[in-house]
Amino acid sequence: KLANTSYINVYFNEITELYHATLQLKNNERKYRYLAENSKDLICLQNSFDQLMYVSPSSMKLLHFEADELLGNTLTEYCHPEDLYLLRSAIEKIHARTADIETIEIRLRNKSGNYQWFEMQLYPVLENGEIAGIQSSARDVSQLKFQEMRIKMSELKYRKLIDNMDLGYLEVDINGKI
Repeated sequence: KLANTSYINVYFNEITELYHATLQLKNNERKYRYLAENSKDLICLQNSFDQLMYVSPSSMKLLHFEADELLGNTLTEYCHPEDLYLLRSAIEKIHARTADIETIEIRLRNKSGNYQWFEMQLYPVLENGEIAGIQSSARDVSQLKFQEMRIKMSELKYRKLIDNMDLGYLEVDINGKI
């Protein structure tokens, strides 16, 4: 109440819709943050200069780098020299819009300097119809690559054994059929 007056003016705006929209936005942000921060995959977001703008916390478990240590760098800085052409080619295809998604297998260097195999998918991030950056999702396939290599070595070993033996070789199924 103001001095010498018998009434008070009150002004208000109805904000229920704005409140619900803000609450929905916060809930969506929380869900997406939860997904990104708890993913077992390495999720990265690169700007149009291919610099890392976002790196998921899984970088610590997968590469032993804190996410902040990778920000501002490029994936090519961590890529094995023999795989660099694959990564650069995938990035170029995304920027040239000749591919909506690129899937590659490359080796990335971890903090101790060792390389691990990753299957990586790269796809464009669009703003107003233009490519603003690239998002990537990578999973560690080192164990799979190790097993593939063991199978190939075993196959080579037995192929050489058969090719170099002086005796004949005959394969028969359980019904006695040659």
